[in-house]
Amino acid sequence: MTLLQLWEILLGIDPELEEAMRLNRVFTHMYESRTYDKAGKQLFNETYLEFRNSQINELKGFSGTLKEWRVLQEEHTTP
Repeated sequence: MTLLQLWEILLGIDPELEEAMRLNRVFTHMYESRTYDKAGKQLFNETYLEFRNSQINELKGFSGTLKEWRVLQEEHTTP
């Protein structure tokens, strides 16, 4: 059995773990984009919505942190 096969089995056992890992990838993709132009704002908003709509309370709660980040970012980029 390969590590990838083992990983897929572990993710298949627990839907919350699978969702947490998916949201981790979503967040990492947003964070690594390092942009806040129009496309970056759209990506940020999509990431925020993904977390807000999560079935995992802790990740849903993290959407509040993302919302605060958005407010701070807009304060620093608005002339």
